[in-house]
Amino acid sequence: MAKRKKELPITTIVGVGSEIQGDFSVKGSARIDGIVDGNVTVEGKLILGAGAAINGEVIADSALIGGEVMGNIEAPGKTELTATAKVYGDIVTAVIVIDERAVFQGKCDMIQQEPDRQDRKNVEKAIRYQRRSAKAAVTGALKDMEQIQEKTIVSNPVKYEEQEEAIEENDQMLGEALQTEEAETAETAEETLQAEEAETAETAEEALQAEEVETAENVEEAMQVEENETVAENMEAEETEAVEETVEAENSEAAEETKAAEEIPQTDLQQATQRKGNRKNRRKK
Repeated sequence: MAKRKKELPITTIVGVGSEIQGDFSVKGSARIDGIVDGNVTVEGKLILGAGAAINGEVIADSALIGGEVMGNIEAPGKTELTATAKVYGDIVTAVIVIDERAVFQGKCDMIQQEPDRQDRKNVEKAIRYQRRSAKAAVTGALKDMEQIQEKTIVSNPVKYEEQEEAIEENDQMLGEALQTEEAETAETAEETLQAEEAETAETAEEALQAEEVETAENVEEAMQVEENETVAENMEAEETEAVEETVEAENSEAAEETKAAEEIPQTDLQQATQRKGNRKNRRKK
């Protein structure tokens, strides 16, 4: 029967504030709390703390990611993304656990093989082992670190104190990152709600102003049309009255001339006719 592969102890720690330029390779397991600009190869387990970053490819037996990875991850054993993880690349692994608040942009290729009949019991044990929660995995990693620290404190107390401070600082950063993410989510939701309310109020105000302007224009047009009709009617009435007065005056003058012509003697008829013609000529002029 095949034995389960034993996890290698953590032999390398990259502390907070550290930065590595170039590829990084470790024979055992490693914990990274700094920044690595290059490819990372770990024979055992890789633990990437919150606030840490790897700009390159990652190859490890298993990976617990709490920081940011800009590249592909190949971990045949298991890959776990915590709430603060951000992975921009593809993942190749047999078992993957992703927290609901983690960021993962890429594709995942699951390594699955049919077990032999003789190894079925071992496979069942492996499945139970792989179903451990993220908290249990972190606890196991911390136990490994404690064992290393117990060995280190005897040989180098100063180095042990530095590692302990780095671990405490990393845990604090993990908590702060989680609180910051929750605060940003709440703030974004509040800003979105305020923007929608402001846009709704602005739209209602514009609609009301447009309606008032349209109503005022309609009233003004109606008043202008009524005023034009009134002016036209007054002008028509004045013209009609002037024509009637002119006709009446001409009729009255003609009647007076006729009466005068009847009263004058026949001998003066020609003179009266001439005077009448002169008056008509003056009117025409």
